[in-house]
Amino acid sequence: MANAGSILLFLALWNQVQAEWVNLPRAYLKELTPRNFLGIALLVFPPLLFMGMLFPYAISQLDKHSARGQIPKLLAINTLGAVLGSLLTTYGLFASIGVLNSIRLLLAGCLVAFFTLDLGPSKYLRARVLLPFFATVVALSFLVKPTLQLASAPLFSSEDAHGYTTVIHTGPTTREMLHQHTTVVAPYEDPGTDFVQNSVSIYPLLLSKRPNTVLVIGMGYGLSSSVFFKATLEKPLSVETVELIPGIIAAQSLFDKNEKYFSHPNHTAVQDDGRSYLAKISKKYDIISINVTPFTPGSTAVHSREFYQLVKHRLAKDGVFSQLFFGPPETLASQVLTIKSEFPHVVFMPAYFGDGLIAIASLDLPLKHTWPSDLTLAQWQRVSPLYPLYFGRQEIQNLGDYHFLQQQAQGILESLPMEHGEIVSDSKMQIELYRTGWLDVFKRYPANYF
Repeated sequence: MANAGSILLFLALWNQVQAEWVNLPRAYLKELTPRNFLGIALLVFPPLLFMGMLFPYAISQLDKHSARGQIPKLLAINTLGAVLGSLLTTYGLFASIGVLNSIRLLLAGCLVAFFTLDLGPSKYLRARVLLPFFATVVALSFLVKPTLQLASAPLFSSEDAHGYTTVIHTGPTTREMLHQHTTVVAPYEDPGTDFVQNSVSIYPLLLSKRPNTVLVIGMGYGLSSSVFFKATLEKPLSVETVELIPGIIAAQSLFDKNEKYFSHPNHTAVQDDGRSYLAKISKKYDIISINVTPFTPGSTAVHSREFYQLVKHRLAKDGVFSQLFFGPPETLASQVLTIKSEFPHVVFMPAYFGDGLIAIASLDLPLKHTWPSDLTLAQWQRVSPLYPLYFGRQEIQNLGDYHFLQQQAQGILESLPMEHGEIVSDSKMQIELYRTGWLDVFKRYPANYF
């Protein structure tokens, strides 16, 4: 009864603990202050502890009654069941019905077992053995809910082999996409998000001489891909968008401003790893645009020297490549050094206000740091329907405002500790490692990093 009571108390306190001690809507690892860490430990540790205690506890109860001679058989069955159960759950249930539905099935099985299994003449024994187990599974089901007990129900939720994808309201007009309970894209309808995801496609579109074929790596809210259909062009471009996570592709219908691009006959959505896709195809592109969050696991693969060597082989003549960079000064310096080591022509524009850069690179086009001054009226007219955008509080409305942006980028570049930067390679995973360490629980994102 003590075990069951403890679990019920844990469930009763769940909402209060997660609301006061854990910042779930912004579940960055770096936001785990000691207080947050203790809150998460209080949520996770009790049900896991009880689960580990249940089988020895059940055996001890059976040993006191008539089942003593059956204990060796029960131990053998438990071992065999653990092996077969792990294989069946991983390769059968999870793959076919998902994690959440598997837990629901387990809960249903517990209910059936609770009321039907014959554990001997004592109903009291049945309650003592199965009730704690049932309560523990209920507690665990709370922990794996993809909504993380947010104040409102998710607008979208999807589970696949890559994990959970959810879209939630973060304000009256803003939405945010989570994957594995962690923000993967800045809020939708946020001016900073609009500026970055549009700009990473606008700049190469401005500079490309004869844009025809486009590859976008990283779908997000569809803003980067939709640029090529909202721009004023003589003919529609052929655009491919590569996205690793199926749930993000499935969620595009929520972002009504950009859904039209998704169903355009000249647009193709590809579910694949961006780097793997580049390695498999032989097609060349006039524009390659990539907006992948640098701190996610595996992100070095699209920031390394080897990746840029692959990009160069997929750029057509006079092709233009663009990519979002951000991170601590040392990491940003490494990103700048790496792309400049592979491309002879590279210029930079600012990304999020006070955070990061957008790199624009080419093998053939002689890009200058004063490139906005060289743009023609015809080039500007391609993208003018996409403005205004906002860089912080500064409205970007016309070509003259690009000089302000250029000054901001130059200021960021001059402040970087280039002497501490190093070339990023596949064997040096410093891009994602800068946000990984055991001391992370004592730091707060982003104050300790930018």
